[in-house]
Amino acid sequence: GITGVEQAGGGNDIFWGWIDSSGRLGLTKGDGNKVQTSSAISDSNWHHIVLTRNSSSGQLEVYVDGNFVARVTGTTGDVTTGFSSIGRIEDTGGTPEYFAGQLDELLVFDQAISADQVQLIYNNQSAGNHWDG
Repeated sequence: GITGVEQAGGGNDIFWGWIDSSGRLGLTKGDGNKVQTSSAISDSNWHHIVLTRNSSSGQLEVYVDGNFVARVTGTTGDVTTGFSSIGRIEDTGGTPEYFAGQLDELLVFDQAISADQVQLIYNNQSAGNHWDG
């Protein structure tokens, strides 16, 4: 996965950007519902992926190349199990899962961004510009 943490034996964990055996990328908090891309992103092409999570509502969303793909309601609340890695899902049990892919740029926000903001970021990145928020 891209980042997150597995709390061994517990549900205080989060998984940002894990890829399943079909090549679909997803987001999950704890043992709740997951949101995933509708098709494989492991197709040898670069993709602009946005994953959002609202901790109050549990809403999880995924966007691919500026387009909304899916929304589900997952588990609410903050994740308090610490993690600090990029390119892997840490594991309090000692067996991390590494991201099998390439990352070019990673943006992290302290709140879920809107569909309009996703589109603005995508348009600016596609044009070689940087987003000012």
